[in-house]
Amino acid sequence: MSTTELIERIKSLTPQQQREIESHIEQLAKGSASTVAVKRDSLMERMAARRERIFQRNGELPDSADMIREWRDGVE
Repeated sequence: MSTTELIERIKSLTPQQQREIESHIEQLAKGSASTVAVKRDSLMERMAARRERIFQRNGELPDSADMIREWRDGVE
């Protein structure tokens, strides 16, 4: 893709998408954490929050694959 094509594609984005692109480029230029790292951190935070909600709802789960499968499948 040529530079001109890239610029045209960016111009066709919504203002919000353009701001996200601008932020990503600024991060890359600074040499700091990339958007991928930020997304990974966000994913880890969501996973931790979900783990906490499951713990609050169900209490401590046994550390056994068979027991977890039974719990998941509703077998008693």
